[in-house]
Amino acid sequence: MVAPMELNHRLNALDRHIAPRAVFWRWILAGPVAFVLSVLMMAMLPLVLPPGSGGINHLVLPVLFFPLLWSLCCIWPVATETLGRCLVTYAGLSVLCLTAIIANVFL
Repeated sequence: MVAPMELNHRLNALDRHIAPRAVFWRWILAGPVAFVLSVLMMAMLPLVLPPGSGGINHLVLPVLFFPLLWSLCCIWPVATETLGRCLVTYAGLSVLCLTAIIANVFL
């Protein structure tokens, strides 16, 4: 396990590496990456939401939540100063969503 101070040091190093092309990375993270991550989260939500009394809530709610998820994924890279932390969080969320979707298909 990585110590918190070392993790913070690594994130700061990633931020320094990204800083010269910050506008490019903001555009990438707030554009196509945000859209793909929102679609992945929407695809994962039926796996974690209960079906409800009508048996359809777990299918309708992700579609209703998609604009909220997309707007949050678009706003964070634009508003933050630490793009490295945003990049690592997006990568972690992508791995989590893909793992849940693949596990549901094969298990």
